[in-house]
Amino acid sequence: MNRLLAIFIAGIILVSVRAHGEGPDDQYVQIYNVMKEADALSQKGQPSQALAKYLEAQSALQRFQRGYPEWNSQVVKFRLAYLESKVANPPGGSPPMEAATIVGGPVQKPVAPRDTPTRTANASAPGESDAQLNGLKEQVRQLQGEKTILEAKLKEALAADYVVLGGGNSKKLDTLPAGARLGKNENAFVGGFRLWKE
Repeated sequence: MNRLLAIFIAGIILVSVRAHGEGPDDQYVQIYNVMKEADALSQKGQPSQALAKYLEAQSALQRFQRGYPEWNSQVVKFRLAYLESKVANPPGGSPPMEAATIVGGPVQKPVAPRDTPTRTANASAPGESDAQLNGLKEQVRQLQGEKTILEAKLKEALAADYVVLGGGNSKKLDTLPAGARLGKNENAFVGGFRLWKE
């Protein structure tokens, strides 16, 4: 009977946690999926639809950055720079002005492309090997961003809230390390009995 009650309570908690809302990780993944959709549309030769998705992802990521300023700030900055470059230099040429109004919220006009020394020096289209190299560099950047995200998730999942130090020698410590507290034998007995009680 107790197990059935525990399963029922766990089910209610699980449903309420899901209904509570998404965390920043889930929101970022949704924004990242929009960026991937935009990349796919760009590769299929649909620049206007790709630009609309890039603008949607850019505005969503900017809102995300304002809502969670401490969440993987380097990854967010990298993705914002990536989106800015895609909006500034769309695959089909100059960005159509009506694409700025597709995304809800305030109208964000595309940024005009900046003249860089490489663009003025190499006016001709890059060769096939240069295109492959640029593609590989972009894949490396994306993989590094994904690696950073996964490392942060792993670090957060494995991080302990605090560590309880016990035993006879723990009393000899002058100061406790950060995130640690001193345990007592009474607590160990109570915790052990709670584990085996049922």
